[in-house]
Amino acid sequence: MKSRQLYTFFLPALIPDGLLTDCVAVVIDILRATTTMTTGLAHGAARIVPCVGLDQAHLTKQRLLEELSANVLLGGERLGKPLPGFDLGNAPETYSPAAVAGQTIVMTTTNGTKAMDRCRGSQQIVIGSFANLSRVVQHLSRAHRVALVCSGTDKHVTCEDVLFAGAVTAELLRGPTADLPAWEVNDQSELARSYWQSLPGDGRFPSEEAMLEVFRRSLGGSNLCAQGRAADLAFAARIDRFDNLPVLDQERWEITNHA
Repeated sequence: MKSRQLYTFFLPALIPDGLLTDCVAVVIDILRATTTMTTGLAHGAARIVPCVGLDQAHLTKQRLLEELSANVLLGGERLGKPLPGFDLGNAPETYSPAAVAGQTIVMTTTNGTKAMDRCRGSQQIVIGSFANLSRVVQHLSRAHRVALVCSGTDKHVTCEDVLFAGAVTAELLRGPTADLPAWEVNDQSELARSYWQSLPGDGRFPSEEAMLEVFRRSLGGSNLCAQGRAADLAFAARIDRFDNLPVLDQERWEITNHA
C-alpha cells in the first residue's frame, strides 16, 4: 500500500512550487490569526474574509457592504498592534459572541493571511490552532497528503507554530491506521514532533504552563508580552476550547465552519 505524505513547512517560503496541488493545507498562526479566526467562527461569525494588504481589506469591506447589504467588520493588526479605524484587532478574547455573532469580518494580519494566500491552489485550506487541535486531527486522519504550513513571524520561524505542527504530527502518527497506509513524514515534521514530545506533561499533552513558557520565549510571544498582551498567549495555549473546523473556500475566498 502506498504511504500517505505528511509535510511540515516551518515557513511558507519553504514550500516547493506545485507541491500543494493535491494536499490538504493547514495554515498555522497560533499567535494569533488562526486562533482568533477559530474563536470568531466558534462564536457565531458568519464568515471571515482574509486579506493580505490594508488597501485590499478596505476595498473588500466596501464590496461586501454592497453585496450583502449587511454590517461588515474590519479586524486585524500589524506587528501585533490594532489598526486605526478597524472594528477589531487580533486578540481572540475580543471575538466574543456579542461582538461577532452573525457578522462578516474582513481580516488582515501580519503573517497568517499571507500564509493563506500562499496556499492558494491546495486541494483544501484548513485553519488550525490549539483551540481546535482535535477537530483538525480528526479531519486530517483520512487524508492522503497533508501540508502543515507555519506562518512564522516576520519571515522568521516561530516556536509556537512549529509546536502545533508537532502536535498534529504526533496525533496523526499515533492514530489508528488499520485500513489506511502509514504516514511518511518529512524532516520538518519529525523535528516538530520531537519538539512537541520534549515538553513536560503528565499525559498525552504537555502541560499548559510548559506550552506557555515556549510561547513567552518565542519572537511573536515576546513581542505580545512587551505590548501587554500576555493574556492572548494563555488563550492560545488552551487545547480544544472549540470543536469547529474553519475551512477557506478558495472560490469565494472566505472562511466558514466546515459542516
